[in-house]
Amino acid sequence: MALNTEEPYNAGSTQWLWLNATLAATDRAVTPWLFVSLHRPVLSADDSEEGAHVPGCALSVALEPLFLAHAVDVVFQGHQHCYDRSASVFNGTVMGLPDASNTYVSPPAPIYINQATAGAVMDSSFIKPTPAWSLARGSTYGFGVMTLSSNSSNRMLAYEYVDTKGAVVDKWSVVKGL
Repeated sequence: MALNTEEPYNAGSTQWLWLNATLAATDRAVTPWLFVSLHRPVLSADDSEEGAHVPGCALSVALEPLFLAHAVDVVFQGHQHCYDRSASVFNGTVMGLPDASNTYVSPPAPIYINQATAGAVMDSSFIKPTPAWSLARGSTYGFGVMTLSSNSSNRMLAYEYVDTKGAVVDKWSVVKGL
């Protein structure tokens, strides 16, 4: 699902009502993964517009409760020209961390990915100290590659942030039981 963060998204708005109804009506047996895409990020450790993309910001207050209630898996975001990967997080509280191989196992809250690393000057700097929810950051031109697969017992998502020379900058995955 994609949201327009330039139009009203607050609780009770037309867009919020649509999102809530659409998420609630999703049959997870048919649609096992829920992804939401936003232009402006709910969370980003980029220090540009710092207060607009942190726990307690307007997007966070309006949307995070819906994402948690409906078990959204990953929120893909842009706007901040950087890469930023979060823990499984709700309202700034880390709900789950990946293991040593960067695999999240049945994360209890969404993972937020800011992947806005193409087409603009990459001059990002990041909040200091690094928030506990921000696990990987980058400011090189690049793109994301996502692969979904399954076997007899699990569903898997694999993601790579790749720079323009083909080097993998960050690699992570999610594993969920069937």
